[in-house]
Amino acid sequence: MHAWYYLLISLPSSVCLGWAVWLLLLKSNKDQAQDFLGWMMVVGFVLYLSYIPYFLHRFSIFVLLLPVYTLATLLIYPMYHYYVRLLVETKVFSIWQRLYLPAVVLGILMYGTLLILNNSERENLEVILQGQPFANLNAETLPVITLLALYFISRLTFSILVIYTVILNFRLIQQYQYQLSNYYSDPENHSIKSLKYILTGMILTSVYSIVANGIGVPFFLNRPFLLIIPACSISILIFFLGYFGNSFHLVQLDFTHGEALDDTIEMELVFGEVFVANFQHRFVDNKAFLIPGLKITTLCEMLETNRTYLSVYINRTYQCNFCSLINKLRVEYSIKHLEQVSIEKYSLNYLAEMCGFSSLNTFYRTFQKEYGMTPGQFLKQQDKKAAEK
Repeated sequence: MHAWYYLLISLPSSVCLGWAVWLLLLKSNKDQAQDFLGWMMVVGFVLYLSYIPYFLHRFSIFVLLLPVYTLATLLIYPMYHYYVRLLVETKVFSIWQRLYLPAVVLGILMYGTLLILNNSERENLEVILQGQPFANLNAETLPVITLLALYFISRLTFSILVIYTVILNFRLIQQYQYQLSNYYSDPENHSIKSLKYILTGMILTSVYSIVANGIGVPFFLNRPFLLIIPACSISILIFFLGYFGNSFHLVQLDFTHGEALDDTIEMELVFGEVFVANFQHRFVDNKAFLIPGLKITTLCEMLETNRTYLSVYINRTYQCNFCSLINKLRVEYSIKHLEQVSIEKYSLNYLAEMCGFSSLNTFYRTFQKEYGMTPGQFLKQQDKKAAEK
């Protein structure tokens, strides 16, 4: 075999090992999520390392590694889910998850069945795992049939786990985005982009995993050039998962200013005249919404109230969340300046900064969402109206 083939079959495990060493041994100032990502890379390393004997036609070794391969395969996506939970949830929860159960059960059953195989049964199993037709299977080879059944059950379970964990993670990230929009005036500036990249990478990896799982490993056994596609694809996806996970900085949301209430209690909340007048004076009239990076907890301190009470008031009065209200008021404020001052005096970048937006892109996106046009288009419209007069 050529050197490039050895490099190819070891590429995914090498990428996993590289990130595992960096995240667990070399990286300083890491958080809990990055530390766990390092252990997830260790499991990935074991998973892709167990493939190598198969593609080197060392089928006897691969058979012995089947329980390890099954365990690692069924652990990787539940660990991915736990990793996302560490990124987006502030509460402390146990590292043991019920999603790990299929990996443990099937791994133990496969190991126990493997122990009772005799030499001829193992040889028969090796032939079958190469994609050959089932041969010489009868009542006397029940352990082989059992092991094959466990193997195919594990592949089916893997596909189910992939789909299920992707759905769970998508919901977690949506919930996190909602929490950020109720906490920051500019949530897009707080880790959302990296988190979306992580989710996108997971979806792509999931699609690839299900397709590859459906095709089966034997398909690539005698097609070394076709093996380039999955080996390189999965290596690239693992690299970018490690890259974004390494650069992701968790935003700790401080929810000590309020507690979650059920719908019945929320409907019973009554807002006093003093609170309403204080909100109007401090937040609207004094334009507190122009403060860059304003957090709802900061506004709570200004109004001497709690987050839950303030959030319910905003939702009920303005039919939107904290972030939407801030951006709506900022855009309305920018409109007044765009209507009164020419573009020569105010650059849009300066105007965005003056209105409290974190960037010109955020200003453009929010403005277009509210008015169906960009600030530049609005200015041209104003110039056209002025010329007609």
